[in-house]
Amino acid sequence: MLNIDNFHYKPFGLDKIDDLLYLFNLDGKVISKKYILNKFKFDQNSTCKNYIGYIAYDLDNVPAAFIGGFYMTIKNQKEFLNAIQIGDVITNPKHRRKGLFVIIASNFFNYLSELNIFDLVFGFPNDNLAAAYFDKLNWLKNDKLQTFTKSLPFFNLYGLCHRFSILKPIYKIQTNIFLKLLEVNIFENLNGFSSSSTFENLKNEVFFRWKKSYSSGKTIKIRGNIYFIKFIDGIQIDILKVDNSKNLKTDFYILGLLFGVKKLTTMLSLNSMLIPNLNLAGFNKIDQDLYVGYLFLNDKNRKERFVFSISDADEF
Repeated sequence: MLNIDNFHYKPFGLDKIDDLLYLFNLDGKVISKKYILNKFKFDQNSTCKNYIGYIAYDLDNVPAAFIGGFYMTIKNQKEFLNAIQIGDVITNPKHRRKGLFVIIASNFFNYLSELNIFDLVFGFPNDNLAAAYFDKLNWLKNDKLQTFTKSLPFFNLYGLCHRFSILKPIYKIQTNIFLKLLEVNIFENLNGFSSSSTFENLKNEVFFRWKKSYSSGKTIKIRGNIYFIKFIDGIQIDILKVDNSKNLKTDFYILGLLFGVKKLTTMLSLNSMLIPNLNLAGFNKIDQDLYVGYLFLNDKNRKERFVFSISDADEF
């Protein structure tokens, strides 16, 4: 069994960036310092919303484990909650399978609770960590994030250009032309689907400025409807605002035609009010989902139902 006295713990911060990079390198992940700086700096005007995490060190002061999170605002019509989405979790290979993750996560949640700033933590545990979150850290289960896909009847220009590297620059030029025509920079009332009993991530200008600081996502508008898209195996898409639901199906065909893709993919909690719109637009649910869990820091028995979508996931 792991002896808790073999480690000490420190809050993450700018002075710990190199320690986190050290852990990523041990895991074989090549990640730049700039990427880490952008990813963990949620809001330039904030002092408490940036570089949120916890690092464990062994007796030789070598980084042993890390758990990090990102500030989010969770809202419904009556309440706003300060939340931390758990993102990167990594353990030094030397200390894996010893129970260190549960210890550092528990310490991290206690640290967040003592700050008395944040209301809850939430996240999307993978299969390897789900049992630790739900059985040992007492997280509550929310509706899973379910994957939906739509096939389009167009030539797969995206796939062809990514198969032959010589064609990539041509595809990039074409893509950038259409993105400039569609991209929007003003984010107002993006979430039109709140209800008094369902909480969701507040997606506003700060959120998407942060997302785009370290990812390749784009916010676009087609005939009043607003989407957040990313080019991975076709187009991954988050439906942010629906001005006219009758336009959705045609919008998706426009995307496929302009960018030469044969597949659209999205993810939604099954209690989302957008599910009927997906069904009408020809999306099909597939056997692929993500666990979703949460824990209120100062009221651990509190239960709610949250609505999340694909852009909430850390990797989007």
